[in-house]
Amino acid sequence: MDDNCDVYFSRNGCLVQDQVSEKVIAKGPKVGRLFPLHFFIPHCLSFACTIVQNKNEVWNKHLGHPNSIVLSWLLNSGLLGNKTQFSSHDVVFYCSTCKLGKSKTLSFSFP
Repeated sequence: MDDNCDVYFSRNGCLVQDQVSEKVIAKGPKVGRLFPLHFFIPHCLSFACTIVQNKNEVWNKHLGHPNSIVLSWLLNSGLLGNKTQFSSHDVVFYCSTCKLGKSKTLSFSFP
């Protein structure tokens, strides 16, 4: 949607359409709670990725934001693809969801 596209969802499926040319870029059926998309990309159209996340950040999100020790163990064990040596310090990055989930809140005072 940030790249001038409209996304439409219905009980039958999903449609991604260019706002300017109104050409359909992708569409797909509804399968359970998912919408697998089939792209219609002409040879002259190209996509660019503006945000590149490192592998650690992607796995952190996919695995439900585990702590850095667990994440480094999983990366080092080879269970998440290529086995790479990471220490828990190498896995450190800023994740606002992790920060919020691990923050302490003051208890409520009752009258």
